[in-house]
Amino acid sequence: MRYIYCTQKLLKELKIKPADIEEDREVVGFGDWYSNIFQIDKTFFLAFVNVKTLYAFIVQDIYREDLDDFRNMFIYHLNRSLKLSGFDSDLRKKLISEYSEIKFVKTNSRRTLGYVNDLIDRFMYSISDDVYGGPLNVDEFNVIALKNPIKAFGYKNPREKLVELIDHEILKK
Repeated sequence: MRYIYCTQKLLKELKIKPADIEEDREVVGFGDWYSNIFQIDKTFFLAFVNVKTLYAFIVQDIYREDLDDFRNMFIYHLNRSLKLSGFDSDLRKKLISEYSEIKFVKTNSRRTLGYVNDLIDRFMYSISDDVYGGPLNVDEFNVIALKNPIKAFGYKNPREKLVELIDHEILKK
């Protein structure tokens, strides 16, 4: 069982009541995610951040119908992001297999939620014309965002942290 911690705004858009958090559950493997929905002009986007690694990606052009099948949409875009990051097919399948059952819960970590909001701010800044020599598309931004070092991880970036997690936890199952 994996959790996607959703902001109040996203829970409202999903039209679901959040599940209760099981306090004593052990999270092994890739783990849980935080998600937020935001809008630029008339386009909706979703931001996803992994709790353990801060591995993150943004999904663009979200429509109401996409939210009806949120789990499959999340898995599709997670797989796509992992592929763009250079992970092979077998490893992607192994990582995604953890998400056969997902519960939606309220956010409870200000640190991770802060990183989600920082990701959104960096994305909004990156789409302006004067950054990176022109506006970036979402895929380009997602690749660049995973290269930013994080002080809390000893200046490793989220992709390096994921590789470390894969080596120490996921492949040893």
